[in-house]
Amino acid sequence: MGDIDNVNGNIRDMAPPVPEAALYDWAQPTTDNLATAIVVPAIQAKSFQITNNMLHLLQNKGLFSGTPAEDPQQHLKNFLSICKTQRQPNVTPEAIRLLLFPFSVIGAAQKPMETLHETWSRFKGMLVIYPHHGISDQMLRQRFYMDCQIA
Repeated sequence: MGDIDNVNGNIRDMAPPVPEAALYDWAQPTTDNLATAIVVPAIQAKSFQITNNMLHLLQNKGLFSGTPAEDPQQHLKNFLSICKTQRQPNVTPEAIRLLLFPFSVIGAAQKPMETLHETWSRFKGMLVIYPHHGISDQMLRQRFYMDCQIA
């Protein structure tokens, strides 16, 4: 029995301390906990610059703002064609695309991560708009929880 207590004590000693905060505080995005889906690979070049010409090209081909009238597929086609023109030694095409993509979106498409409360409110709003969806409450809760885990 003493060995089990000793093991549990070691685990507690290894775990980093978690600062005390209300659940609401944990749900609020900060500069420390803002997540991004864009992870740029390490660049092997000694220097890398995004030129003014490149930014000008992105703006002329049309920035994507996320409105219903815009075609996201067309935006991606335009974006990829622009990225093909940008070449730098020791910088992969993937890294160039990942670095430039944030400059190709504006407005709602650029919105930072929403809070848990905002997500829940939006989810409930969708249920009001489509009341006869035929999906059980249990499945809806599970889907909401799973999507929150992904984000």
